Amino acid sequence: MRPSETSQLDGDTVTVPPLARVFDQVASVYEESRPSYPRAALKLLDVRPNRRVLDLGAGTGKFTRLLAGAGAEVTAVEPLAAMRAELAKAVPSAKACAGTAEDIPLPDAAFDLVTIAQAFHWFDPDRALPEIARVLVDGGALAVVWNEWDPADRVGAGIVHLLEPYEPPDLHRRRETALAVLSRSELFRAATQRTLHYTETFDVERLLGRVASISFVASAPEAARASVEAGIRELLPGGGQLAVEMRTQLCTCLRN
Repeated sequence: MRPSETSQLDGDTVTVPPLARVFDQVASVYEESRPSYPRAALKLLDVRPNRRVLDLGAGTGKFTRLLAGAGAEVTAVEPLAAMRAELAKAVPSAKACAGTAEDIPLPDAAFDLVTIAQAFHWFDPDRALPEIARVLVDGGALAVVWNEWDPADRVGAGIVHLLEPYEPPDLHRRRETALAVLSRSELFRAATQRTLHYTETFDVERLLGRVASISFVASAPEAARASVEAGIRELLPGGGQLAVEMRTQLCTCLRN
């Protein structure tokens, strides 16, 4: 993990990796441009009415709204105020509070399921996993979900290639697979990973927003952001809408 900094947010002191703080500056772009997740994931996670679910590192609530829509009793924890504000507008039925995976401000054994969508790589597993285990009931489930570009898709492969020069040196280390981390944890068992395929429709402006909401792009110098934008426009010449093939990875395990 990158070094962290402590900030005062809405009266709560939370510790956030410095690079992650850029999301407070692009929260509305994140909400407008980021895709959702396949509903098939909800069935695999047995999300149903009245099941108590904690969505951790919830961002603007992209996964939170699916959980709430399935009837779950949802609490969302998100450290950044601007992201929580977008979440509150999008999912008013969810209880949203400031906090981090390393310091969850909620009682022991309060949840049947903890979900982490597009956020696990920001966490310090040595501190976060004990906290997650604490708030889960015995035998409760943890699900780590993330979207990625399908390398078999022309646009997806182009975006991956375009962003490579701007990726932080430690990106791949921070993105050690959830399956690897959870498989060696003594707090969890039966770690498995599934891949779901789906199609997302983008126009040029939404695709530009999606890429602009990536932390290392949003924090890059203006010249680098302009170069990325030019590359994205070349991927979608002539405007219009394009169906882009996506992959969602779903890693699940059970609390010991």
